[in-house]
Amino acid sequence: MNMTQVTLEKTHDFLILKIPLKSIDDGKADLSERDRDIIDNAISEGLADIEASRVFGPFTNSAEAERGLSK
Repeated sequence: MNMTQVTLEKTHDFLILKIPLKSIDDGKADLSERDRDIIDNAISEGLADIEASRVFGPFTNSAEAERGLSK
């Protein structure tokens, strides 16, 4: 694997984006077109959630987050 290769892992509940620290230091990273599309779609969904007020937080600590998410 290239040291600047960004990888995606999709689980049932999460999209995990792994960006090598070297790519951050260099200011560039390799990203496949497929991965770029997945990331763009996830960002669009997240922005739509924010726009529709389907978000929680901000929280100042984990106890506050637990209370907020249990409502």
